[in-house]
Amino acid sequence: MFGPLNGVRTALVVAAAVAAALAAAFGQWVMALVLLAGVVAHGFGWWYLYRRHRGDSVT
Repeated sequence: MFGPLNGVRTALVVAAAVAAALAAAFGQWVMALVLLAGVVAHGFGWWYLYRRHRGDSVT
């Protein structure tokens, strides 16, 4: 739906989520929060693009 690289982006976001979980498991809280912030930012970006693609109001 959003291009051929969307699968690569998905894999990278999943890897970042796994890395955040591992960082938290090892007590690296700052790194876990930074990685989770990136995952959340991508989630909002995908949500925005999906709504824009469907023609919904984004505002």
